[in-house]
Amino acid sequence: MWRNTLIFLCLLGCNVSSRTAMTGSAGRNSYNVLIQETNNEQMLLNLVRLRYGDFPFFLDVANITSQFSETTKAAALFPIPGFSIDNPATLGGEISWSSIPTIQYAPLEGADFIRHMMKPIDLLNIMQLIYSGWDVDRVFRLTIQNVDELSNARNGPFADIPPKYRRFGRLCEVLKYFQDIDELTLGVETKKNKNGNGDGPTGQALEISVPINNPNTEELMYLLPHGKKQKGRYRIRLDIEINQFNEIGILPRSVLTMMYYLAFGVEIPQDHFAKGWVNLTYRLDGKPFDWQEVLHGLMQVKVSKAKPKDCFVKVHYKGYWFYIDLGDIQSKRTFVLLLQLYNLQATDAKTNTPLLTIPLG
Repeated sequence: MWRNTLIFLCLLGCNVSSRTAMTGSAGRNSYNVLIQETNNEQMLLNLVRLRYGDFPFFLDVANITSQFSETTKAAALFPIPGFSIDNPATLGGEISWSSIPTIQYAPLEGADFIRHMMKPIDLLNIMQLIYSGWDVDRVFRLTIQNVDELSNARNGPFADIPPKYRRFGRLCEVLKYFQDIDELTLGVETKKNKNGNGDGPTGQALEISVPINNPNTEELMYLLPHGKKQKGRYRIRLDIEINQFNEIGILPRSVLTMMYYLAFGVEIPQDHFAKGWVNLTYRLDGKPFDWQEVLHGLMQVKVSKAKPKDCFVKVHYKGYWFYIDLGDIQSKRTFVLLLQLYNLQATDAKTNTPLLTIPLG
């Protein structure tokens, strides 16, 4: 019987059960959680870098492979019945398993990646985000730079003076009202190139429609006066290219521009201000401008000398912890939206870049 037992224990070392491999401490969910956490940390780190005037850098997890092994050992642990007291024999067993992951990283860089990061977001993607359930005001505030003469804090990465944003912000509030009562209609028209060979679009136009018999429509007509009344609705057409008034109808942002915009929501330690590490925006009266006037309800990244608790995401940079509070629902939603838009752009830009393979054990 004991001989059979030894053979059984040895056979156990030949493989690892699929359940152990999938649900153990190095199973699928563990990698899933860690990759998501590090993706969040990488994005927050790059927002903080941009606030300090540093250049962002992305490292993609290209591939993960893991080898599982299980070992069985026989050892003298407990007495075997039938042997004499003067010469006792004992037998025991030990079973253990291990996982050796190999992770491949791909640096996202080069001309193609930079072009995609600087490429304006497709209006179709903006429309689909709104129809998938995202609030129109959050999407517009993040992804749109200009609508006609309404500017959405168009000041670039280093804003020396306060931006214009109030009228654009009011436009977003009005559109959100019509979205809430289910009376907002959006459509995108894509125009093909002139030779008609279907090689690609030369421009797009966003069309917005709301009912006329609503008091908020008058304010919308004041903010966007170039629309038309048709069949009981007020319709506005916003072309990406120069419109008939020699103005840009609508100007979407790129992912990089969105990141520069949200980076102004990063709080900076006073000693870093004193050292001149970060550019300040000043009002005409010489007082510092608070960017939360622009980004309120959109993004706020807090700073702490001590490691924070109860945070959604955190990174350590230049001696401080930067984090989004776990209870800050609005910043969390905007952060998730930014990640979605980044993935839309970065996926198309991934090329056969060199892989950095790191075996872990």
